[in-house]
Amino acid sequence: TTDDTTALAALFTAASGATARLAGGRTYKTTSQLTLPAGTILDLNGATISAAHTGYGIYIAGSNVTIQNGFITKAASPGVYAAGSMGIYAIGTVNGAGVAPTKITNLRFINLNVSGFGHTGINIRYASDVLVTGCYISTCGYSGVTGLSVDKMIVQVCTVDGLTGETSSGNAYGITFTSVTDADLVRYPVSEDCLA
Repeated sequence: TTDDTTALAALFTAASGATARLAGGRTYKTTSQLTLPAGTILDLNGATISAAHTGYGIYIAGSNVTIQNGFITKAASPGVYAAGSMGIYAIGTVNGAGVAPTKITNLRFINLNVSGFGHTGINIRYASDVLVTGCYISTCGYSGVTGLSVDKMIVQVCTVDGLTGETSSGNAYGITFTSVTDADLVRYPVSEDCLA
């Protein structure tokens, strides 16, 4: 029942550009989103980050990030659809109308179990050179793995299971690559060179 949010945030800040390794087998409870700095490797080392809040479990807005070897779960109401509830959310910068986004690069998600989030297990926007491998994503509300306006994204040796579906339509997507909208395909380009 301990709230580990502040301690984890401090650990991630201190490990910026290096490796943060959690205690194996431990469960860390968070009450708000964690932000992982650019250039950081998060080795969960078999530990669980249990998000007791809505929103993102882990937020990434920089390049050269790896998350590996553990569990990221939503503690309350697993799989109940909720827009914005994502296990991992990585996003580059969307720019003005008619201007291409500034993409983050070199993202790695390896041997993770992500479950219970109301929208997406792993959601990547405006990024290039992304690898999702050996991951098990379950009991999410809308999508297992989503790439929006990404290029060179590979999802391999992964399982998506038990999606509950969006509330009004019932739609659910295991792995998808697309754009945010087709209204401005320079600002929100179609995903390219992706493989699942």
